[in-house]
Formats: sequence, C-alpha cells, structure tokens
Amino acid sequence: KVSLYLVPTLLVALIFSGWLDVWRTATRQVEHQILSPAMVSVAAQLRSRTAPRALIMTAPEYATVTVLSGRRWFLGYIGHVWSHGIAPYEREQIVKKIYTGGEEAKQLIEQNKINYILVGPQERKFTTVNETFFQSYPVVAEAGDFRVYQVGDSK
Repeated sequence: KVSLYLVPTLLVALIFSGWLDVWRTATRQVEHQILSPAMVSVAAQLRSRTAPRALIMTAPEYATVTVLSGRRWFLGYIGHVWSHGIAPYEREQIVKKIYTGGEEAKQLIEQNKINYILVGPQERKFTTVNETFFQSYPVVAEAGDFRVYQVGDSK
C-alpha cells in the first residue's frame, strides 16, 4: 500500500520541482552570468585591435575574455588542458612568474612569444600581480577592472 501512494507523490514532487526551476529561470529570478559586460567589452576590443593569431596570457580560468576574443591562449583552463593529455603545470608556473614581473618575466614573455597580457580580477586572485611592472607597457584594451597590455610584437 505504501508504494501505491509513494510513486504518485514522488512523481508530483519531481514534476513540481522541475517546473519551479524553469519558472524561476524564465522570470529571471535566477541569473547566471559567466562573463561580465566589462569582459565582453575587452574581448570586442581585442578582436578589433589585435591580429587573429595573437597570443594572449591570462589566468588559467575557463571564463575569460580570451574565450570571446577569438585569439590564441597561452594557458587555458587547466582542467580542459589536462584532459587533452597536455601537462599544464610548467606553463602555470611561467604564468605566475610573468605576473610577478621583473627581468625573468621579460625573458619568459620573449621566449614564449606572448603578445598580450590580461590583468583583471581573475589574475589578481590567481597570483600576485606586479601592477607597476605592467604600467611600462601600452594598454590596448580596457574596461572596468580589466586591462590588456601589449608586451610583445603585435603580429
């Protein structure tokens, strides 16, 4: 007898919870934003101001301006890179060294042929960013807390 009432009750509960989730999304009570308007703006600037084969360095996040820019990425999201059989940890250390600035950073930028470097909230969260180091480079795109510096040849 218990199963006679349990199955319909569970079915109604499952249908109602699914309907409730769809309703909340449709009425915009829940909003999931992956890229901020500032990130979209910087990506558009990169598309119009950089060469199609430009190499951009960012923090290894899955949601970054590089995704929308159509430009190459020095190190993508580590979970994705790793799943393709690439060992990302050496590049991750290079990224951290470059963001800390100094002579070694300049050498690494040149050795790895990096054209542009993004400095934004994700990068500051990922590692210590030497903002003074990057101020010596021209800004090619910016919006909100995001700045992209040209650090290498723009070809």
